[in-house]
Amino acid sequence: MKRKLPTRVVESHGALYYIQDLDGRSGSGKPKQRWHWLCRADDGVLAMHDAIGKLLVDTKRAPSSVPAIISAWKRDVVPRYADKTRSEYERMADVVSKSLDDFNDIATLRPKHIAEFIDTNFRDAPNMAKKYRALFSLIMSYAVRRGFLDSNPAREVSMREYKEKKRSRYITDEELAAIRTAAMTGTRSGVMTVCMIDLAVITGQRIGDIISLTWSQVRKEGIVFKPAKMKNSTGIVVPVKMTDQLGGVLERARTSGKVKGVNVIHTMRGRPYTYHGAHSAWRRAVLKAGINGSTHFHDLKRKALTDAKRQGKDAQKLGGHADAKMTAHYIEQVGIEWIEPPTIAIA
Repeated sequence: MKRKLPTRVVESHGALYYIQDLDGRSGSGKPKQRWHWLCRADDGVLAMHDAIGKLLVDTKRAPSSVPAIISAWKRDVVPRYADKTRSEYERMADVVSKSLDDFNDIATLRPKHIAEFIDTNFRDAPNMAKKYRALFSLIMSYAVRRGFLDSNPAREVSMREYKEKKRSRYITDEELAAIRTAAMTGTRSGVMTVCMIDLAVITGQRIGDIISLTWSQVRKEGIVFKPAKMKNSTGIVVPVKMTDQLGGVLERARTSGKVKGVNVIHTMRGRPYTYHGAHSAWRRAVLKAGINGSTHFHDLKRKALTDAKRQGKDAQKLGGHADAKMTAHYIEQVGIEWIEPPTIAIA
């Protein structure tokens, strides 16, 4: 039986929308309406009502206010992104909307206001500072296209002073073995967690691309990865050749669990891993192994590319990098070839 939805809420293509009546009629004579995206249909009743509440508050504001522009951006643009990115953008956009609640006209927003928001909240977090500056730029570009701004003020906010320290954590073979052993201990999903880790080390792909990998991407010749982080920009694909080792990992994943899922990495019931679930499994294994708590899943990519370079393989292609400088970002501080200094006479 189809569930009953509140008045003005409709379900379409797996999502819920709120229908707002507008003034006037369309060319066909029908009343003009605007569909506001609320949430995914399977997000639940609470998420739906929360979205409706926020929408009704925003629709009472001036269309040019910062909160209204952000709400429109979330409705029109954010649904196009992958689940993880969409969730992160929505969370960050809500922070910005709340902080800039008193800007009733986005045209009064100056670069200094954006800089003040970033400097106040993320002075000691350069990575987050850059992410929020990028978010501002996306929202402001949307406002320009909608005619609320003539130019993008976020582009004038320099981030030169926010320099990130390059990460150089290399997971040794001994540490990897300890993490794999810990992942197998005391959990029914241990085999799948180890398969996830092994795929990351062998293929050099990110956690999002590992957990979204489906069996349709697996061929006799190898696996064709389409990195989500770059699919809308560079269009790079990473065809990883099948090896006995890679085939062994895939076979373990295929035979693990009660139900075979569409995704290579899946739960005991055949469902795909969520980003949070995969990250939590990794963190538990790292802590149980007694490894440095600052060890990230993404460090497996650094290990994969570094090991590939040491073995004479093409690390740049494996990493899916269009620019060799990006590959160097992963491997330049790892696997240093130490130079023996001369012996000198010291008194």
